[in-house]
Amino acid sequence: MIKDSINEIVEDAKPAIKEAGFRLVEFNQATISHGRTLVLKFVIDKFKKNDVKDGITHGDCIKVTKLIEEEIGRRFNAEEIDYTIEVASFGLGRAFASAEDYEANMGIELEVRLNKKINDFFKFSGVLREIIYEQGEASAICIELTEMGDKKIAEYLKKKKKDAPAVEVPSHITIPLSAVSKTSVKIHF
Repeated sequence: MIKDSINEIVEDAKPAIKEAGFRLVEFNQATISHGRTLVLKFVIDKFKKNDVKDGITHGDCIKVTKLIEEEIGRRFNAEEIDYTIEVASFGLGRAFASAEDYEANMGIELEVRLNKKINDFFKFSGVLREIIYEQGEASAICIELTEMGDKKIAEYLKKKKKDAPAVEVPSHITIPLSAVSKTSVKIHF
């Protein structure tokens, strides 16, 4: 069946996509026109970003589309399959879903929202410096703090009143992934 072959094609195309500097974040397929046309939807991201502005371009989507078309062309004649390919970016505000998402954003400023408080806060922002693995699985992240809650670190340091005890603000924090409700790239306007 063609639908089963498409899954094999996607798996066979992954190394070429990776070699081109991208990673496949998500793949879905659907049929339209009463089941005659396959719609193949790919969400991609850079394998490793240099900074927050290092996102997916229109040209990147075209490049990945061509790689997938080449793989389909190796298996089917043009008359055998009617398909459409849609390739889209992972998107800046999209929530991380895997350790690969963290790995691709090493050195990038993230916003991490928690499902339980750590140090009296439900939200931290900072530059991702380390992913901690236990038994081969990502278990925590370490970020260099830029914000705690909704305030920049510099604001916390200025809050000291005369004769008040020093405000201790950590420079880094380790956050267990089990405490994370949502992580995304920090967007500055």
